[in-house]
Amino acid sequence: MANVIEHMEFLCTASPIRKIIREKKWQYAYQQTLEDEVLDAATVEEDSWETKKKTAEKNFKNLSVADKFAHLATYYGEDGILNLQHAKLPKRFNKYLKKMKDEAGIGVKPLVTLEERDMLVEISNCKNTSELETLLSTWFALSASVELWSTKALLNKTHGEDWYRLHVYSNVWDKAFLDDEELETKRSECVSQVTKILKEAKKDVKLQRLDFILRDMNNDTDVLTVEEKTSVKGVKVDITKGNMLKKHALYLWSKQVDSSVLMEKLEAISCQWQNTKFTIYGSRLLPSDTMLIYKEGSYSFPISSRYSPEFSKLLLAILSLKRTVTNFGQ
Repeated sequence: MANVIEHMEFLCTASPIRKIIREKKWQYAYQQTLEDEVLDAATVEEDSWETKKKTAEKNFKNLSVADKFAHLATYYGEDGILNLQHAKLPKRFNKYLKKMKDEAGIGVKPLVTLEERDMLVEISNCKNTSELETLLSTWFALSASVELWSTKALLNKTHGEDWYRLHVYSNVWDKAFLDDEELETKRSECVSQVTKILKEAKKDVKLQRLDFILRDMNNDTDVLTVEEKTSVKGVKVDITKGNMLKKHALYLWSKQVDSSVLMEKLEAISCQWQNTKFTIYGSRLLPSDTMLIYKEGSYSFPISSRYSPEFSKLLLAILSLKRTVTNFGQ
């Protein structure tokens, strides 16, 4: 471009045209200077970012577990959010991750009574339907499940959400929370309390509806949310919505708690049913305005009584989750 302008200036002799050409030369030179300055600044900023990252990683093993996750969220996350399910971390961090998760308490911790534990072990040890039937009188969830297995209806993969909600979720999930006097369950297209509060402050916030909400009646706080879908596409949308709601919930809690140390311990939980698969997700706030997203665990409601150990694991997860959120409310 610069060579073309100079050639035209050499060929043209008329003063008005030469004046226009000189102005174009100056404009081009000025634009080129600005572009060079932007490139230089970007290079310097990138070098500074890399320098900071390398300096911080030299001391990585000595950081607290929260600061370790915050470092990964800052340099390897997306907009300060580290999603452990999708983040592509360098292999050098693999040796730290398991211990970091253990120290942070990521994962569903078994929280059952001795009686419940004994029952779960008995269920897990059952080899056939007749052995399961001997336990029917002691546990309603098992009774309803054995009845469902006897129909072989779960072998049909064309059922919709309403069918699973009526025959599966209501018996093993909803009824687990019915005996708690301080927690109430909201069912089917119920509005998130988090978005209600945010909408009062910011009118542009959209109210979000969920399939299941467990709400603390003492402070009107949503302590647990659940979505139910049969399609993979629907599940992906639900997970994105769940991450957004957990982020908003943590933000509101941080204003109430006003302690970064306590906030590092608080966990926002959402769950997802996809047909017979049940997954628990968690999120936490980290230092430096970063956030951690992770999967607590995946379980399944077995399609037949032959897989009683899977059923036992599912019940253990649900009972433990119930105790976790009950303790949170207290």
